[in-house]
Amino acid sequence: MDASLPRFSALSGADGVLDRITGLLWESAPSGRLMSWAEAQRYALAEGWRMPTIGEIASLLAGLVDGHPFLFSAPGLVFWSTSESPFAPATHARVATCEASARFTVHLLDKGGSACLWGVRGPLGPPGLTAGGSRA
Repeated sequence: MDASLPRFSALSGADGVLDRITGLLWESAPSGRLMSWAEAQRYALAEGWRMPTIGEIASLLAGLVDGHPFLFSAPGLVFWSTSESPFAPATHARVATCEASARFTVHLLDKGGSACLWGVRGPLGPPGLTAGGSRA
């Protein structure tokens, strides 16, 4: 990637923002609606998106510095991922909570609980892979 270009670029007509590092296309704004994991899966598919892995959502949140093109400014939102944990029941999924600019936490949430969805399109990397290439 050309270091002089910003990481994120809003695409006109695509209703999304391109991440030039990962090649992923993200919704311009995450859903502000709280929903269960299954509801988020259905919502994403119905809207032409998919639910991100924890590595993908972590990479996105870590890159949200001042001036990003997303229509998003709500610290405290929790986002679903498709990633589960080998140390927790299959009824739980990894979620990411946006703390502040480029800061987030990852934790487990029961799939019947409530979180938001930030839909993504594009390549799907290995499960649990982080932006730096290490295992989550």
